[in-house]
Order: sequence, then C-alpha cells, then structure tokens
Amino acid sequence: MNMIAQILGLLAVSVIIAGYSFKDDKKLRLLNFAGVCLWLLHFLCLEAWSSVGALSISVLMLGASVAGLRILEKPLIGVNAVLVVSIAWSVLFQGLSWIELIPATGSFVMNIGIVLLSGIAMTRVVALGTSLWLAFGVLTMNPFVILANSLALASLAWRAWELPVPTIPKLNLARSPLR
Repeated sequence: MNMIAQILGLLAVSVIIAGYSFKDDKKLRLLNFAGVCLWLLHFLCLEAWSSVGALSISVLMLGASVAGLRILEKPLIGVNAVLVVSIAWSVLFQGLSWIELIPATGSFVMNIGIVLLSGIAMTRVVALGTSLWLAFGVLTMNPFVILANSLALASLAWRAWELPVPTIPKLNLARSPLR
C-alpha cells in the first residue's frame, strides 16, 4: 500500500473518531464530512473505484448537510439507497459475496443518522452503522477495520454518555378527562 494512502486513511479515522466525541451535532457533521473527504482521497490513491464511487455519494450527502442545503439531502439519500439495492442485486444475481453488502449498508445507515438525525438518535443510528462495519472487519479478519470501528464505537459510547437522554413526560391521571 502506498504511504500517502496509509497516511490519508489514518487521518480519516482520526478525524471521524474525534468528531464522534463531540456533543455538538454541527461539529460532528463537519468533522465527519472532513473525514469522509480524506477517505475518498485514501481510496483514490489506492485506485479502489467502487469505494470512490460510494464515498463520492457520502461526500455529497454530508456536504449538503454541512452547507445547510436540505433540498439536496433526500435525493442524495435516494441515490445512496439505490447503491445499496444495486449491491444487493449483485449479491443475488451476479455472484458478488454477501459480505460486500455489510459495509455498504453500514455506510448508508451512518449517513442517514448523520444527515437526518440529531442528538442521541444520531448517536444510536451511527453506532448501528459502525457495528455493521465492525462485523465486516471481523468476517474479513481485517485488523485495521476492527480497530478503527472499535475505537469509533468507544467514542460514540462516550458521546452517548455525555448527551442528555430525552425523557417522556409523566402522565397526570388526576387531570385526565378519562376519569
């Protein structure tokens, strides 16, 4: 692997994990966008074109979210969903390994969480997507993917611990019209 790709990959992981530790959703989104841009450069250096294609969609989605271009978010989510469905189609009918569907689904889930949700809901959905990536690392026995996603989950756990959990107001039955 070329040295520039390794450095970009390490920077991408570091920036994304740092972003997950912030309570502020805007900072998380901005750092995640920066990290995904670094991932895109990493895979460009490796000439891994399918990853470049998928990350290009993520960069557009996250960029639209960071820039406040809400009108572009849902169409880009649709494009991302089509990508996952096309990979599933390839698994079913073209002999692609089913394991390839796991990271695509994980990335889709993380993008949905970061673009559409906030607070603890964002954290939980991103943790679900990260868990899928961790499962992919375990199934492919890739120590870098396992380590990076374990650290990401630890950072998300820290964020979840720091964020206030929304509470459901208690029902006051004494004033209920049903009595």
